[in-house]
Amino acid sequence: MTLLELLIFKTFSKKTIIPDYKKNLNDNPLFFKEIKETTHSLKGVARSLDERKLSEKIHQFETGVEIVKSESCKIEEIDQNLVNPFHELTDKISDIYIKSSLFESNELKSSQWVQIFLDCFDITDAFFNLKNNRKQFIKFFYNLKGHLSTLNINFFNLYMELIQNALNYKDEYRGDEIEDYIKNIWKFLALASQVDIGKAQRDRENKRSIYEEFALELKIKGIEEEHWKKVLGHFFNNKNHPLDNCFIPPKNFNFLIKEIYFELKKSSSTDHIEALLKSSDDEIFFLKYLISLLNDPQKPWGIYVTRINCLQLMASLAEKEISVDRVQKPEMVEILSKNFDIFKNELKRLNLDNENPEIVKFKSTFQALFDQPVKYSFKKFFPVIREISETLNKKVNFKLRGDECSLEKETLAILSDAIIHIVRNALDHGIEQPDKRVSLGKEEEGLIEIECRDGIDGFLEITLKDDGKGIDGNYLTNSAIKKGIIDNKKGNMLNDEEKINLIFLPNFSTKKIVSDLSGRGVGMDVVKNNLEKIKADLKIETAINKGTSFIIKIPKKITAKNF
Repeated sequence: MTLLELLIFKTFSKKTIIPDYKKNLNDNPLFFKEIKETTHSLKGVARSLDERKLSEKIHQFETGVEIVKSESCKIEEIDQNLVNPFHELTDKISDIYIKSSLFESNELKSSQWVQIFLDCFDITDAFFNLKNNRKQFIKFFYNLKGHLSTLNINFFNLYMELIQNALNYKDEYRGDEIEDYIKNIWKFLALASQVDIGKAQRDRENKRSIYEEFALELKIKGIEEEHWKKVLGHFFNNKNHPLDNCFIPPKNFNFLIKEIYFELKKSSSTDHIEALLKSSDDEIFFLKYLISLLNDPQKPWGIYVTRINCLQLMASLAEKEISVDRVQKPEMVEILSKNFDIFKNELKRLNLDNENPEIVKFKSTFQALFDQPVKYSFKKFFPVIREISETLNKKVNFKLRGDECSLEKETLAILSDAIIHIVRNALDHGIEQPDKRVSLGKEEEGLIEIECRDGIDGFLEITLKDDGKGIDGNYLTNSAIKKGIIDNKKGNMLNDEEKINLIFLPNFSTKKIVSDLSGRGVGMDVVKNNLEKIKADLKIETAINKGTSFIIKIPKKITAKNF
């Protein structure tokens, strides 16, 4: 869709009076040809996704294009027939993408952001001498464009194309346009800086922010602070406030981010963000810049990629781990399931050779179509966790993350039973009371998290972890010796992993022991035995006062005997 946005831009960004818009369209037959090719491809995608609303939006846009091409189209009808349908189409496409598994947070390293800041400053500084030293600006521009093209952030790619288009008019100075584009790039960088600081605050990391590293690098280069702040101040128009305020988040920023993030995921409208800005006693620059980037009626191009990239930026803070109540059930088509059953019965009737590796592979692949979604099935643990944590007067946040992998129904049932057992123990004995957690320097609210990974090695990996007490291996060993489960000699020979694995021994744990132990051991031998029935491997990683991870690795392969 970036192509469509650039086509719209090239038509409507020309410095001409309104009546010349129609002439620009009619004098550019490639414009309509490229739009037709792009929308044709989009229609194919819409059909494959069974997205009827998207197909309708594409049809409306195509109809609008034909109206604009006609001789009867009036100038004032261009917005109604071309620009507005274009907005609706890009909104629908972005909604589909944002709700899909392809949507991921932006995870650039701090060093990468710092380099972007430095490269952007070079063209920003050179901009003030654009008329007299065009070559220097172009040199810095191509350096920045080449760097940004490797980062897969479409916002940057789009604005590089916009600046490139303005530079192509060699006989006409387009400084105002270029200044506007640079200004928007810096607004996006200001958002990135504030998110970076928010993440550091959340993770309690004591490190220099992107903005601080940027300032330090400029100092090393010999660029005076007064100079670079004056240059950036021109683009941020910060006469009434320090420049630092543009790059540093306000108080309660993390809560604010989550609210606007989920609102912006629902809709491209900025109404909610504007209401938050108006209701605040302080000037919140993050909201101002976000509104400015997403709500510029003079520039219909770019809003599509801007919304997605701003959300990806915020997702690294607001939704790094997807909260369980936001996990959506995959769509199921009833008639498709019915036809699968018919086809499966036909395969059985053919009595294919199960000794043939290709036949076995084919049957295994087909059988996987009947698998159940794994991550979504774990959503049922939410009410259990809420009920137990309330009973124990504990505060616990439950999160799901990772891939939406699948397993055969019976296998998933055994896995779920094992996980719910581990979850209950984590709640009862792993997660500390709120006052105890605070005294240890932890958040008052404990965390239980399940991560699903669909490995390329033929295995699924399910990791259940908490940030509670952890398991004390030495305490487990002493308890086992006192119970007579092992003797002193064997206990002294155990390594750390072997000490932790004592909890899998039959009859090792009693209620009394569990109450004193970091909460592990009740029926863990049963859990391990059940997992072994589905050929799953269970591994434990733990650290005192940091928490415990149970890592379950399950083979996905289904043999031909299931047919």
